[in-house]
Amino acid sequence: MNFQPVSSFVPEFSRDWALFLDVDGTLIDFAPRPDQVSVSKELVVILDDLKAKVGDAIALISGRPTQDLDHLFKPVKFPMAGQHGLERRDVHGAIHLHSMPDGEFTLVKTSIKEFAEKRKNLFVEDKGHSIAIHYRQVQESKLELENLLDTCMKKIGMNFHLQSGKMVYEIKPHGKDMTSPPKTVPVFKLETRLNWITKEVKHAEKTLLTRRDHQTPTLS
Repeated sequence: MNFQPVSSFVPEFSRDWALFLDVDGTLIDFAPRPDQVSVSKELVVILDDLKAKVGDAIALISGRPTQDLDHLFKPVKFPMAGQHGLERRDVHGAIHLHSMPDGEFTLVKTSIKEFAEKRKNLFVEDKGHSIAIHYRQVQESKLELENLLDTCMKKIGMNFHLQSGKMVYEIKPHGKDMTSPPKTVPVFKLETRLNWITKEVKHAEKTLLTRRDHQTPTLS
């Protein structure tokens, strides 16, 4: 198989780009547990430099909460979409939260945590608006975990869905997902003299670049 050199399909950098950067698995490597990843000072410096070069038109995209992203990339505060778009921070620092359906979700999270406490190395992330269960270190419990999650999903109805990832399951509200319909995470709104154009991130497993044609970026 013949591979083209990267320079043959990556355009020359331009200051009118808007950068949408996926975090885990792209900017940083996966770890056995999500709290075991690290971000180098060199990466933060590079991203901060890019942020200045593109006029703040840069955003981090992640399934992590924005608070976790701030801790990883400190001291720089980036615009970002956390929890797959359930929470977003715009270029002015304002946080926008997705409305949460009430009901059984709190009880479901409690059941999952109690299940994990009885099984070593099953790691639970309670993100507030969603909950993730990592079984990378205890794959023999996968079937038992799936049975529990099936019961949980029957309790919380149609407002939530179960998403599978790399050795992880996550329960989250419908409509906020990087891989299934609608396959978008709204982050930037670009203002022109005539109208507002909404730019969306698609397939956030990869670093995405979107060209801006003489537009001033603001986050919705």
